[in-house]
Amino acid sequence: MACGDLGIVGGFNLFLFVDHTQSSVDSEGRVAVGGTATYVNYGVGSALEVSTTRPDLIIQGNVNITSGANFAGNTVVSTDSNIINYTMTNNNRVPDQPLRGLPFDFNQVEQNVTAQSINFAAIPAFGTVANNFGQIVLTGSDPELNVFLFNGNNVDGEGLRLDTANGIDIVAPEGSTILINIGGDEVGFGSYTIFRNGVTSTREDGATILWNLYQASSAFNQNLSITGSVLAPNADWSAIGFGNINGTLVANSLTNVTGTLEAHHVPFAGCLPNIELPLIPTTSSTTTTTTTTTTTTTTTTELPTTTTSTTTTELPTTTTTTTTTELPTTTTTTTTTELPTTTTTTTTTELPTTTTTSTTTELPTTTTTSTTTGLPTTTTTTVSPVQPSARITATKTSNASTASLGDIITYTVTITNSGNAPGEITVNEDLPRGVIFVPASLTIDGVPFTGLDMVEEFALGTINPGQTIVVTFEVVVIAIPPGGQIVNRGNITTLIPGTLNLTCNVGERAISGSRGVTPIPGQLNPILLVYKPGITPTPGNPLAIGPLVLNSGRIVLNRPVTIPGITLPPLLGVTLPVSNGLTTPIVTPVAVRVPVNTMGSSPNLVIVQRLFGSQFFIGQRITYSLYIINNGNSTAVRTELTNILPPGAAFIPGTVRVNRRLLLEADPNNGIQLGPIPVSEGVLVRFDILITGGTSLTSTSAISSDFFLPDQTLTTRQFNSEPITIGVQPISLENFFTVKKFANLQSTRVGNIIKYYVEISNLSSSVTAENVILYDKLDAALQYVSGSLEVDGVPQLDPSVGVAIGSIAPQSTRRVSFQVRVQYQPDQDQITNRAIAFLEFRVQGKCYRGAVLSNLSTVLVPRADDEDEE
Repeated sequence: MACGDLGIVGGFNLFLFVDHTQSSVDSEGRVAVGGTATYVNYGVGSALEVSTTRPDLIIQGNVNITSGANFAGNTVVSTDSNIINYTMTNNNRVPDQPLRGLPFDFNQVEQNVTAQSINFAAIPAFGTVANNFGQIVLTGSDPELNVFLFNGNNVDGEGLRLDTANGIDIVAPEGSTILINIGGDEVGFGSYTIFRNGVTSTREDGATILWNLYQASSAFNQNLSITGSVLAPNADWSAIGFGNINGTLVANSLTNVTGTLEAHHVPFAGCLPNIELPLIPTTSSTTTTTTTTTTTTTTTTELPTTTTSTTTTELPTTTTTTTTTELPTTTTTTTTTELPTTTTTTTTTELPTTTTTSTTTELPTTTTTSTTTGLPTTTTTTVSPVQPSARITATKTSNASTASLGDIITYTVTITNSGNAPGEITVNEDLPRGVIFVPASLTIDGVPFTGLDMVEEFALGTINPGQTIVVTFEVVVIAIPPGGQIVNRGNITTLIPGTLNLTCNVGERAISGSRGVTPIPGQLNPILLVYKPGITPTPGNPLAIGPLVLNSGRIVLNRPVTIPGITLPPLLGVTLPVSNGLTTPIVTPVAVRVPVNTMGSSPNLVIVQRLFGSQFFIGQRITYSLYIINNGNSTAVRTELTNILPPGAAFIPGTVRVNRRLLLEADPNNGIQLGPIPVSEGVLVRFDILITGGTSLTSTSAISSDFFLPDQTLTTRQFNSEPITIGVQPISLENFFTVKKFANLQSTRVGNIIKYYVEISNLSSSVTAENVILYDKLDAALQYVSGSLEVDGVPQLDPSVGVAIGSIAPQSTRRVSFQVRVQYQPDQDQITNRAIAFLEFRVQGKCYRGAVLSNLSTVLVPRADDEDEE
């Protein structure tokens, strides 16, 4: 059996999924950047042979590069990248750099790396970790693979940190592969030397060492040479000292702060366990030219109100296509309305054309098709009689044709049912990069709905024949969108009436989620502190398949692992999927152009926090949203947002979202790390709070940011948002619902099992708790034991997103239990965490989102030698 490797990322010196900001340093090997690349005098590929075809610098986002050199290969960017500046020299003399067209899918690579990282972390450690007078000593004896595991913030149980040690010595057979799993958040390498078998490690030693920072959302280096490759797929990496890495670095982002990190070309050559991952299709880089085509589209969705005995596995449609490959034409396409599944399209392959397309879709129908295979192709269809159906048409217009950074645009969506039957619909906006929804800006037929978010999903309920609904919302431009245009990506999903589980508030869909997946006996799932929708392996979607097997055939992990679903809060559009149904796009006749702005004259961030327009109850859950825009002249290389909540408000753990990342460990009271914010870009921050008292709440957010100035110096600036105040009605639900959590023991040791019990009680005499979902932001030192969940004493599936409880009647209690294992020594030698229940309730005819926090549960985890001394 062949050795496992790092896959595509193993061919790079640096592989970053978001932004890369560095100056006056270089990477000897190849570099891939999934976000914005901001360089001044940066070098790429100095240790590589010159090639006219190999892409050595690959950038998916925007390009802002001043001077520097690509020594050996091509610079390749996405077709959507905005080239703000590019004066880098390409020594291979290939013209028209940067070229357009990515050679792989960044999302697929990130999926694979995240799966590798969490599965490597689940391999049982069979090497020892010791503190030798401040030096971390890792000792293993396996000639093939040595696996180590420790908490980067409490290596030895006495508070020794990875960054405060005075050295690291890896003692293991020469030639063996070294896998070092490091748990904890905000971990980093200090200023010291890394030894190999007591001798200062060499550059070549890095080829068989892999550091896996599988939990960190932020990481850093001080003054050292990191021997080996580093997997930190969720971490924003800050170079706060002057160091280098002899290997591959994989991270969320990399930024020079008070130092730098030079990358040396030492490809990983160790023999890792094999993990079967999906193949990633690759394409060659090409130079492309785009031509603007004016298109007007109208989309109509039809849904029947009755069913037939016909069963189909895909949407039955009939298509008539005429293709001309010789002469340019202007084409108008007409759809026959009597045939509800007919789509006609004419395509020209040479010159720009003006096309009008009308699409009608109905489900289901019976079709008979005969085809003539000459040129052009002709298809004739016979369709069964039309059934009663909803015909939903949606168009969207904006109040602006152009916009600048920081501008707010108002969109109006007009939704009409021109059919002869009602349909149930949901609306979703997948906004392009650089554009975000303005919180509390949504209206439906003129009525504001402050708790809903166009980006997630909202349900309009049933729309009757002849009825029209008008929806408005606002977006803010926080960065230059792809291609400099805001284009339509919204859609309408149509379902048979009664499909959705709605609350009594228009627009709000119940939070009920998937019941779970089949347990895997004996499996232990590590905790991750960052969740990325579509990237992080979730229960039922392990991505990897089969056992993890060494080259010798030895199995080191029987089954691939995923993030424990019990740790995920139920958030529509984040951890819970939007509705499945017949989905069609909302038509936008004209895109909004966003020209590249002139940079400001000094470092600056703009903070906007939207005012809520209504009052709330004690016991209600609301979402705070704010966005931060960099409209200055310098990249904000390290940014922290703090929001000290006022009396009467409590933060709900596990709900912080920074753009598309769910940061399960973050807390606005302690500061949320936002990572770098390049010039002319921004971030959206959201978190949930529980109203616990008072008559009004006033909140202000503060930001501290380090800016890397054009003259290569660093400056720190402070910013504050305007105060936001919300009213609280004199109605309290705080004594109606309680959540109590306790463990089966008060003290344990690493490697042992803890059983947790949670009781959810409805103390009200009249209010029913609906759509209750329990989740538990477990301590990072724990692993969830698959198959251990019970509800009211009955074994359950492994939860996929929280634990779906359903409704809890007045004066009733539901009981949940599950098991965890202590994987490594926790911070402060104790495990503290609490459970949270999301629920919905009805008061005075209205539905509200609620949440209940449990008490704080604490289990002590003394070091083994502490217990021996007692």
